Amino acid sequence: MIALERRQAANAALRQKIDQIQAENQTIKSAMEELEVRLIASARQPGSWSMADSQHALSRLQALYKLQRTSVLETQAEITGQAAVETRLPSNAPLISADELAALMQVPPERDI
Repeated sequence: MIALERRQAANAALRQKIDQIQAENQTIKSAMEELEVRLIASARQPGSWSMADSQHALSRLQALYKLQRTSVLETQAEITGQAAVETRLPSNAPLISADELAALMQVPPERDI
């Protein structure tokens, strides 16, 4: 019996991009799980996680989401043959507001005067 290769060689680059997106997704899941564990520990023992560490974790998640969003848009554009159009948040928009972060960390938000 002759084995037929279902995957076309022309789609190798696309498969590689999809694999990259899946790997980025796994990285985001791991970072979210780590963040959840630390937030729960911080809730149980206030002050066990510094604000600087929480800002660093948030920045890391933002960068991971931005990277994945860019990869998905580029891959979608390649598949559809259209230019990549970003329809969601601007690249520098935070995932959560300062008030939301302060509420999570139970720290009064800084007010602009």
